Amino acid sequence: MNSNPLSNSSFLLSLKYGIWILWLPLWMFGTIERIVSVSADHAISPADLLQISIAVFFLLGWLLLKPSLYLCSDVAQS
Repeated sequence: MNSNPLSNSSFLLSLKYGIWILWLPLWMFGTIERIVSVSADHAISPADLLQISIAVFFLLGWLLLKPSLYLCSDVAQS
């Protein structure tokens, strides 16, 4: 059971990126759906603004949590 730490770290980095890229369209859909749902009523209440703000906050947070790809290339070259 001899595992290479280099391949383990490369696998973990690609797994992190795969999870991030998988959830990105889901966060985008959720944010857009919230905005469309709120704007369909033609009357925006403070609760609706709060829902939109939270959805946008989570989407922006997810975008900022993107794993850096240059780490994957550095590990692959080592």
